[in-house]
Amino acid sequence: MSGILTRIILRVPPPLYAPTTTFYHKTFSLPLTLATETTASLTASEGVTIVVTCEEEGEQTDPSFASPGGTGGLDPPAFPPPSDRPMLQFDVECVQSTLLQALSNGGELDGPIKHPAHGKVAVVKDPSGGRVGMWEKIGDIRDVTG
Repeated sequence: MSGILTRIILRVPPPLYAPTTTFYHKTFSLPLTLATETTASLTASEGVTIVVTCEEEGEQTDPSFASPGGTGGLDPPAFPPPSDRPMLQFDVECVQSTLLQALSNGGELDGPIKHPAHGKVAVVKDPSGGRVGMWEKIGDIRDVTG
């Protein structure tokens, strides 16, 4: 059986927890399904949740860390630098308006808006420094994965 993506976990230091959660909730209109002092869950798409978790350096609050397939009792990893984290990519209706939302919610533009033949692309950094791509499809793109 192949793997199915169900959660994207964003570990952030305590001062960046609220700004990062607000950034994804307001910029991309992601429904907030859980909010505690240390964890927020946002529905990204059907079956996929973005979990923002607030942790001190070296701390691990994700319960799957100690479960089978976790680290088996090893010390939790330190925060990776933002450049080592995967970039999230969102399909958007309008790059320009979403970019303005991102900037007003604590995002920072990471390079110029690009205009390749298949659409517009912009990359921002969220308040924790993670890179987030936005793609506005232009024209009819043929699915080559099938």
